[in-house]
Amino acid sequence: MHLLAIINDILDLSRVEAGKFDLNETEVQVPELCRSVIHIVKGRADEAGITLIKRLPEDPPYLLADPRSLKQMLLNLMSNAIKFSSSGGTVDLVTTIGPNGGFCFDIRDTGVGIAQKHLDTILSPFGQVDTAHARDHQGTGLGLPLVKAFIEMHGGRVEIESEVEVDEVTTVSLFFPPDRTRTF
Repeated sequence: MHLLAIINDILDLSRVEAGKFDLNETEVQVPELCRSVIHIVKGRADEAGITLIKRLPEDPPYLLADPRSLKQMLLNLMSNAIKFSSSGGTVDLVTTIGPNGGFCFDIRDTGVGIAQKHLDTILSPFGQVDTAHARDHQGTGLGLPLVKAFIEMHGGRVEIESEVEVDEVTTVSLFFPPDRTRTF
């Protein structure tokens, strides 16, 4: 399964870079999607002793997005957050509607943190930071570049804030533009 996931990531990234990846957009029910993502990563979090926290706005609007790529973005970010957090830590999935009306997904963890000087590396294909903690975990360095490519295809952006020496908190935020918010 791990090998299949790697192959699929390589194929997805290749299609994106070649301009051959088409978004299949629909109105996504964000709470349902978030519940699904939490359900998928819960076993791994429980094994690692990580507490998952989900916070969603009451009665959120729909999000116009490609559900498969959105789910993949959240799964990649949640998996990374769990992988790089120690037992007893937390991983939060927080969804908000920004002041401009756009959706924002924040994935916060109490893991090892990311030094500012490594942000460009981890966002590039096959880019990995060689640390003792990273060597203990499998990875190809494709997850974050895929997240970046997918969010940009949606007209959004990814931002990473990390404090390596102060509480070692990392927040990865996905910002969707306001024209993707659908209220009925």
